[in-house]
Amino acid sequence: SPALAGDSDLRIIETYKIGGTGGWDYANFDTVTKRLYVTHGSSIAAIDTVTGAITQHLADANGAHIALPLDGGKTLLLTQGKLNQATFVDALTGAPLGNVPTGSKPDGAISDPATGAIFVLDNAGNEIDVIDPVTRRPTGKIPLSGAPESGGADGNGLLYTHLEDKNAIVIIDTKTLTVKATYPLEDCEEPSGLALMTGQ
Repeated sequence: SPALAGDSDLRIIETYKIGGTGGWDYANFDTVTKRLYVTHGSSIAAIDTVTGAITQHLADANGAHIALPLDGGKTLLLTQGKLNQATFVDALTGAPLGNVPTGSKPDGAISDPATGAIFVLDNAGNEIDVIDPVTRRPTGKIPLSGAPESGGADGNGLLYTHLEDKNAIVIIDTKTLTVKATYPLEDCEEPSGLALMTGQ
């Protein structure tokens, strides 16, 4: 709100007009390449935050939810909710590099520093797919008691996500691929966003 902006040091320093039709989901910043990836229903857009150059349509997608930078910014993993798959693409050209089947409606995806694995959150499948980013193959599944959407890894072997339909937080051991704990979120209806601050 204007009042909030006036009471703080926060201010808008840049505006990017991407364009296109359909809904938007995650925006993901690559700290290595300084590129911002924004998922659109049918495509992925990329913004070079140094030069301001916009690639409105980097890669095709079908129900895109997240573009996760990998390999020092050379590769992206896209979750495609309408295809029930994760897709690897070249981060600069958008060229497809391979698909991995997932559970139903993959949404968020997290790269775990402790194991190197990618965890794809299947919102309608009530599970998490585990993918090896080197072989680009599935290596496991973690069943959940509800619908995960977004999450974060702490770098020490713990992954946090929420169950959107159960109003709860789940903590997962990324080495054993097991649920360690589930905590209800009192007075929280349909949580959909989660950010993990690790003090780095």
